[in-house]
Amino acid sequence: MQVLDIYAASEEPIEGVNARALVSAIGRDSVAYAGSFEEAAERSAALARDGDAVLTLGAGNVSQIAGMVLARLNSQLAES
Repeated sequence: MQVLDIYAASEEPIEGVNARALVSAIGRDSVAYAGSFEEAAERSAALARDGDAVLTLGAGNVSQIAGMVLARLNSQLAES
C-alpha cells in the first residue's frame, strides 16, 4: 500500500496529520509514502503480480494513477 500526500478539501488542515505521519502510524513494511503520482504508479506496477488487483482510493485526480499503472504494466508485458 502507498500513501500520497493528504490535501484538505474545504476544511483547515489538521496540524501533524499528513501522509508521512499516517505511514508511520500504520507501522508496516508493506506501507510506503509516495511523493508523486509517478512514484506511486511506478512502485505499484513493479509490485503487481499476475492476478493482483490495483486499487486507487482518494479524491480529486487520484484516479489518474490507474491509467499510469496500466500503461507501465502494458510496457512491462511488451518488454517480456
